[in-house]
Amino acid sequence: MKRGALILDDLTDATINLVNILINNGFLVHLLTSSERRADMFLVEPTYIHVLDLSDANTNLLSLANAISDINFDDIEVALLLSPNDELNLMLARMLREKGVPRVIVTLRGSKRVEEARNLGITVIDVTHYIIGRVQRLLSLKFSKITPISGDIYMLEMLITGDSRILGATIRDLERDYNVDMVVIREGRLIRDPDVELQANDHLIAVGSMTSLSELLKNA
Repeated sequence: MKRGALILDDLTDATINLVNILINNGFLVHLLTSSERRADMFLVEPTYIHVLDLSDANTNLLSLANAISDINFDDIEVALLLSPNDELNLMLARMLREKGVPRVIVTLRGSKRVEEARNLGITVIDVTHYIIGRVQRLLSLKFSKITPISGDIYMLEMLITGDSRILGATIRDLERDYNVDMVVIREGRLIRDPDVELQANDHLIAVGSMTSLSELLKNA
């Protein structure tokens, strides 16, 4: 039996490409899209089309339920909810989690909805955060943020730019010099190796006291 996937159309070529990728990886795709005319673009692939009027900002649970009523959710391994409508994505995500879909991935743009989705066990692609991060990397713009965790423990997030004074330093060096715990995110990978040297465009995450993090930030 083929693995099942459900995609909520974002009305761009991204959905078309993802449908092709999933099919090439052995998935049977159910596509929830906006109209028969849009659906025609997918008829060359073995894709099941479910039509929902996505032009209505007041799309409700009943409309969603009707659109997906003939899907066997026991076969759905993953759902990708990509529409530009946060409320619609989150509404459908809740429904799919209740139906037992093990992995639900949504694109969202509002911080409150991002937090809500994560609390429900939904995987979030924060579009706003991604766009900002991508622009910062392309333009080598400085970015840092310190967030309280508990008591005097804080978390520092920082983008390493090409003119940073800690370029070439290792995680081990910085943890020792500033009494912090640290990881680096590079090209979507989480790096914990203490001997890894910092590079431009690395996203640094450090945890420690406010004093330690402020000192690190000052010297970065």
